[in-house]
Amino acid sequence: MSTIVMSICWPLQMPSSQKAVLISLADNANDEGVCWPSVDKIMERTCLTDRTVQKCLKWLEERGAISRQKRHHRSTVYTVTPAGYQAWRRDESLPENSSGEGSSGEGFSGEESSGEKNVARPENECASDRKKMSFRPEAASPRTVKEPTKEPSRNRQGAAAPSAPPKTGKTKNSKASGTVSVDQLEAEGVDRQVAEDWLKVRRVKELPLTPTAWEGVKQEARNAGVPVADAVRIAAENSWAGFKASWYEKQKAEAGGAVAGVADDLAFLKSWSGIVAKGNALGLRQDSRELGPHFKERVIKAANLSPEQIARARADFGVNL
Repeated sequence: MSTIVMSICWPLQMPSSQKAVLISLADNANDEGVCWPSVDKIMERTCLTDRTVQKCLKWLEERGAISRQKRHHRSTVYTVTPAGYQAWRRDESLPENSSGEGSSGEGFSGEESSGEKNVARPENECASDRKKMSFRPEAASPRTVKEPTKEPSRNRQGAAAPSAPPKTGKTKNSKASGTVSVDQLEAEGVDRQVAEDWLKVRRVKELPLTPTAWEGVKQEARNAGVPVADAVRIAAENSWAGFKASWYEKQKAEAGGAVAGVADDLAFLKSWSGIVAKGNALGLRQDSRELGPHFKERVIKAANLSPEQIARARADFGVNL
């Protein structure tokens, strides 16, 4: 059914039988007004006889309300064209063979003529029903109208499937998914930016921070003798998904100076993780498009090395400033 064509057809003024046939066609048509119902189908919908339906179709075609294209041994294709309808006034006479009684004894509205013209007839009785039975008002029983169980299609040529209803579920938070959140890490004393960086490392490695994993990190931090906030910072600086006391001790040993027990100011030049850690200490972070050597050079310049340190950096680590 095309609601567009139907809405244009309803206001048109014409005799009742023609209007019923036109609305029946519009109810079967797509948005272009094209349909191909059989005459029997139109008779069933309008409660008119075959002869009256044929007369109405001819009248509608002459008035420009429809056009017909007959197909050999197939249903006729109708195109409903309400825009081309030549308006009919109630004071106009009906065309020949469209009013009065025809040879079949039926009037223009599809009602059969008979000697009992004053007998009342129910409004919902079809002409085909009256041919099969004689109407008796006292024997008639009310008909029950059943509501359709399914919504009719908007277009006989195929209507779009209804869109899926929007999802109302809330986005999963860390508590609902069973993982430790940034807020929880911050409550443990971890810097918020450090917490976000570390959790990002774990997401890339597809390792969600569960409460059990977090307890393991805290235990390793106690074993290493460092605060848990420092343990998370060290893990983030080295892109570690976790923290182990053995990893920390190994890193300290590798970063140790030439003299045991004396901190080496240039130990950060020994590894990339040291460069990143030194950059974090100086408030520098590598840009997403910045190459590693460029970031390393920027960190070294920001470190304000003394002439002695520059000389040793050149000799020990091949750094040219």
